[in-house]
Amino acid sequence: MLTPMRRMSFLPFCGPFLAMLAVLYFGLKTFFGLGAPPFGDESGHILGGLAIVRGDILYRDYIDAHGPLIFALSWLVGLVTDFRHAYLMRLIPVVCTMASAVAVFLSPALRKPSARCLAAATWLVAMGAQWTIQAFNMDSYWTIGGDLLAAAMALLVLPVLLGDEVGCWQARCGGACIALLPLTAYSFGPTAVLLGLVVIAVRRPGYWSGILQVLLGAGVALALSGIWMAVYGDLGGMIAYHFVANQFYYAPYIDVGLGTLFSALFHPSGPIPRSSPWP
Repeated sequence: MLTPMRRMSFLPFCGPFLAMLAVLYFGLKTFFGLGAPPFGDESGHILGGLAIVRGDILYRDYIDAHGPLIFALSWLVGLVTDFRHAYLMRLIPVVCTMASAVAVFLSPALRKPSARCLAAATWLVAMGAQWTIQAFNMDSYWTIGGDLLAAAMALLVLPVLLGDEVGCWQARCGGACIALLPLTAYSFGPTAVLLGLVVIAVRRPGYWSGILQVLLGAGVALALSGIWMAVYGDLGGMIAYHFVANQFYYAPYIDVGLGTLFSALFHPSGPIPRSSPWP
């Protein structure tokens, strides 16, 4: 009796191949993005890192409205590059995006190697396609915040919601990413709180042990950030310039919010300015 021939699946072979193509594509976008577009907000971050190296205190001697994490990373990379080549500071979003792709690859929600490769490849291609168009390549907080969010979702939040087993190191890394989100920009604070509540609310076997691992990762991240701020930053200045100034003085000039989101959904040309009446 003849047995039916098993259909050969090309997915296990396509996954790694597509992942290599995605890495190559992202590498090319990274290379061409080192010098373009022109430096914008990141100039302040590079100068802030240089000022800290020279002995200034962030938010006291060097004033900026952005979160402390971008200045800590600029300071750290500047110690290696000596600030001689400003374009090398754009390695920060490159490394962070590659790290988030690794987090996607290692997500407990993905079991097959082919699925891991395809998910990581999709993430890199999606980021690379917008790399210079949306200025994701700049040494700035928005790319880092998105990478932290992607890593937290891949390693912790989605696996918890789907009922997958989350390892200790994955819970710690996910907790650290959630804790670092508000330090990228305080506007990530509500998102970080929401993700934390989701993880706490979903009860799984070994619930308390998993929560302790998440809190451990978050605690270590916050402790290291606190130590850095105690040495190189001013907490009162951060509250004044990053939170108060942004929320109460800059907000009227920044057209960001739920209203902007909804108006953009219904108007292809973009969101309606606040001064414009609804047509």
